[in-house]
Amino acid sequence: METSKNDLLRDQRFDAIRAERDAYALARPKEVSDGVAALQRLVAIAKGNSGQCRHVAAFLLSLYNGRRFKYDLSDFRAVDHTIFVDCLAVLKLDAGKEQAIHLYVAGGEDTFEAIAADWCVPDRHKLREVIRNASFTGPDSQIYQEQADAYLRWHGT
Repeated sequence: METSKNDLLRDQRFDAIRAERDAYALARPKEVSDGVAALQRLVAIAKGNSGQCRHVAAFLLSLYNGRRFKYDLSDFRAVDHTIFVDCLAVLKLDAGKEQAIHLYVAGGEDTFEAIAADWCVPDRHKLREVIRNASFTGPDSQIYQEQADAYLRWHGT
């Protein structure tokens, strides 16, 4: 039975996918160890008080719970190159999906919640609840209510 050109192309694609998967499996342990080490450094920075700490805290919190804490990618411009490289290593670690990012850190969830509280990082769930329950008064009350309604529509209720 003769193999068609389409069959050969399909087999080549499958071989390429298998090779990529195998290369990833070989590289993953180093990505994990590098990522965990970078995460430890970033958590220490997020607990600090330099100008970059707030940006690192926001980045880590967005990985911890992206629905509650949003990170503006342009904030990477505010951190040193070595911190940026550590952020990329942690992003690779998190992309692997072995476990949630906070589980790699001593204190886990409590550590991340403390970072959020220390830096007063806006919690979108709490903000939505405040807006949902707000009552606006005064001459601009209708404008405020319309803006609150628009926010809730955009971000979900």
